[in-house]
Amino acid sequence: MNDWNYGCLFCDAKFLKRKDAVNHTYDNHSDQPRIQEALAVKARKQELKQIPFVYDPAEKLKVFPKYYEKLKDSFFHLPKLTKRMFQFSSKLASNRLAETNCRDQVVFVAQKVLRRDAAILDIMNNRNLQIMKGTLMHLEILSHEIAHWHTRGGHNSQFYAKQKRYFDVLINKLISGELYK
Repeated sequence: MNDWNYGCLFCDAKFLKRKDAVNHTYDNHSDQPRIQEALAVKARKQELKQIPFVYDPAEKLKVFPKYYEKLKDSFFHLPKLTKRMFQFSSKLASNRLAETNCRDQVVFVAQKVLRRDAAILDIMNNRNLQIMKGTLMHLEILSHEIAHWHTRGGHNSQFYAKQKRYFDVLINKLISGELYK
């Protein structure tokens, strides 16, 4: 007697192995929006893997303090910049781009992000994952991690409001040219 462990999300098909159920779902129900979204994310990940590692992480990390100082000009409550506020780390989990330590107010950026200078990001939590490169990626990561400071809870509406405020200020400085002065 067979024990059917896995089923298709969209029909009554049953399978012994999870791999068979996933393959059936992708092959027979590719017209479903959830499947199309999953396939698009998979394609973006493959595209990101094609971007080579060419940058020195220590050099790329130097832009974060500069951008932080520009952000601090507009928000007086942000803490003073310290030498160890921005660090790169090779020990973050594979799905993490950056991490913050709110108590010590230190931001750790993944070494793979700095070496490739590109990442797949969900800008302002709009559920639209895009590959971002260069300055725009740095600004999004910076605003996201700084928004964790002095915000209770995780990713809630207060957090996203703060992140949007920081990101908007940085983008306005980018457009006006103040970011590079």
